[in-house]
Amino acid sequence: MRGVRLNETADSGRPGQDLQTGSIMIRERYSAAGSGETGVIIPAFQAAAAVGNVLSKVLAYVPGRRVYVIDDGSTDGTADRANGFGVMLVRHDRNLGKGAALRTGFKRALEDPVEAVITLDGDGQHDPDLIPVLIQAWRIQGVDLMLGTRNFKGAMSWDRVLSNTLSSLIVSCVSGRRIPDSQCGYRLVSRKIMESIPLTGRLYEMETEIILKAVKAGYQIGSFPVTVKASEASSHIRRLRDIVRYLGVIGRNF
Repeated sequence: MRGVRLNETADSGRPGQDLQTGSIMIRERYSAAGSGETGVIIPAFQAAAAVGNVLSKVLAYVPGRRVYVIDDGSTDGTADRANGFGVMLVRHDRNLGKGAALRTGFKRALEDPVEAVITLDGDGQHDPDLIPVLIQAWRIQGVDLMLGTRNFKGAMSWDRVLSNTLSSLIVSCVSGRRIPDSQCGYRLVSRKIMESIPLTGRLYEMETEIILKAVKAGYQIGSFPVTVKASEASSHIRRLRDIVRYLGVIGRNF
């Protein structure tokens, strides 16, 4: 295990059709993309039940030295579960929030020669088998930030679908760019963005902050269709609190 403990502060085609042909084809596409220096950041809070399965799939495509698990103050053994997979493990002493965990992950990844990182959740809702297809799509589109775009049918409650639809519409209007899904955590972030854009968000609003600041800085944004799985852990989103913080991010950046 390679572990670090931090204190309280933390600085298009449809892929599903290709995936049906099996993992051999996916691995070949990954190798062909030449993406050995793409890392994966996995923020995880109370995800012991799912993180092992997530890591076993991620490690089929990315070496452990480029997989960064950020245990955000879990008390259910998440870190212990991740520890046995030979990944880069960073622990927060207490729960700081997803945005803080992502910022910690970006900082740690920049210590290595990665050209980009993929972010995906540790609770099992994001399919790691899309990693090689996402990398290939990123190279083809030549953008700086790739955003997962979900098909919500049957995967979320109506209020979460409504919330995501409205927030994406607002971000699109404010930024002047079409952002189909502003809240999906399955993303690819280039090294240029990690190095140049200062992020301050501590909770889920950071995922909106990085979009708005990337647009403001002139970076190019692309999108990629992703599947949504039922999470193996309960959602940590607090609707009213996160809406207030989300509106604050928009007000500060535009």
